[in-house]
Amino acid sequence: MNNGEVSGEDERRTSKSLFRTPSGTPEIRANAVYTISEACEILRISEATARRLVKVGVLKSGRVGRSHRFLGIHLLDALYPSDENW
Repeated sequence: MNNGEVSGEDERRTSKSLFRTPSGTPEIRANAVYTISEACEILRISEATARRLVKVGVLKSGRVGRSHRFLGIHLLDALYPSDENW
């Protein structure tokens, strides 16, 4: 988009690059990759809590260097656990 136009998808992104619903809540996309700060904003937890949940296996993450990255599907799993995980 050469003339400064913003597509509908880009329009919904914030400075933290999270997609938002019209009501302003973060939208979790199953195949999207999130940083730890984005995951914490979505889950409404602190970074220390997120790291603790990763350590005990409740929240799955991958590592890129020393940073954690989270797939949206894993955030959804943390929000809506199945009976087999409990």
